[in-house]
Amino acid sequence: MASDESDLRKLYPYPARYCSRFCNYRRMTMLQRLACALIVLFLSGCWGFQAQTQNKARLPAELNQNSSVLEIVSWLDRTSFRHARIALKDSWDDEHDEPPWSDLQPAEQTFVFNPGFRFTNLESCTIALENDDATMVDRPATADQKNRLKAHLNIQLSRAGATKGRSTFRYTKDPEKARLFGTWRSEYRYHGWSSRTIHGLRLYSGDSQKPAGVWIGTNVAFIFDSKEMSEQFDAAFRRAIRLCRVPWRPASSRGSRSPVGARYP
Repeated sequence: MASDESDLRKLYPYPARYCSRFCNYRRMTMLQRLACALIVLFLSGCWGFQAQTQNKARLPAELNQNSSVLEIVSWLDRTSFRHARIALKDSWDDEHDEPPWSDLQPAEQTFVFNPGFRFTNLESCTIALENDDATMVDRPATADQKNRLKAHLNIQLSRAGATKGRSTFRYTKDPEKARLFGTWRSEYRYHGWSSRTIHGLRLYSGDSQKPAGVWIGTNVAFIFDSKEMSEQFDAAFRRAIRLCRVPWRPASSRGSRSPVGARYP
């Protein structure tokens, strides 16, 4: 068991990871084992509560706990999406960019796109974003990028985790990196412990109607120049994820409203 305050600090953030270090079952009596197990369970609960609390930031003034997913996403479209660089980590080639997606392929690629995305559709908690003048700021220009790129991005909120990824943090202090990649970053990933897909990307070159490529991936990040904008975005986006993660059933057959925002006749 932890013998002093410093050991407790080490144990607290990741209790399951350090359980074997502090609970040597071979050298402990049955009562000591039980006490150790209870302590680990207690600290695990505290850690989970702390993670949820950190990610429950205050919503922007224009939104509240009764706002639907559509209202939240519409607010994000008015205030945030167009200003964000979007990074798609751990992506791989696929045949289609709309769910359901395969989770079997190894992650291979990362994309970082310039600002300019806009909201185009919300269906079953899947957000559709488009950028008609997309560039990939994470790689040098090539002959293939001389044609204008159109990026179509789908993000499946119901698969993301409201407490997964990282809330607003400073991505870099380097002025040159900040110019290219932005400064303040929020990351989102699958709600479970495993790594599964939450986004699909389709790229078009020039005026072609045929996609130049289709990718799906497991990690989405939105990067802003402003800390305040990043924090407001993160609070609203995670609230939308929570609404999509909560099972919903209409209380009556008339006048019921889903968390997504559709009204049932």
